Amino acid sequence: MTTLTVITPPAALAATPADLAAYLRISQTDDASALATLIAAAHEQVQRETGQTLITTTWQEVRDAWAPVQPDGSLFLLTGPLQGVSLVETTDGTGVATEVDPAYYRPIIGAFPGEIAATTLAMRQPTARAAGLRIVYTAGLTSDPAQLPAPLKLAVLQLAAYCYQHRGEADAPIALIDR
Repeated sequence: MTTLTVITPPAALAATPADLAAYLRISQTDDASALATLIAAAHEQVQRETGQTLITTTWQEVRDAWAPVQPDGSLFLLTGPLQGVSLVETTDGTGVATEVDPAYYRPIIGAFPGEIAATTLAMRQPTARAAGLRIVYTAGLTSDPAQLPAPLKLAVLQLAAYCYQHRGEADAPIALIDR
């Protein structure tokens, strides 16, 4: 089993309430809180659908083992592009966690999906029955929302706008609204 948790959220989202208000051609003050919520939900949905982290975020990925691996021993992470790895840790059967020496792995910076390559040294496998490998890493296309590729920003705006325009309808996309 693999879980992915945000450790440090992005400093900003792909769009602002002012961006969405302009896109919708409404006054931002009308529903500023609702606009912010819709942007956050749309931002997450675009990340989920593309498998990419839009704005720099620090993640914690917990796995049972250094697996499944590619033929060369590398491990694909759940999101990317990878900006850096700050911790790889294995846990033994008694619950004691040990940091893996960075000499045993090599982050492939910019890789999408994120990838950590094994070095010629043998990777120490966790002996815990579950959740024995913890990786803390930073991923994202950019740290500056102004540098986000236009199609991705537009996707966030379109999803948020659609939800705004169809709020209260029985067939509204609840997955986008429900944070």
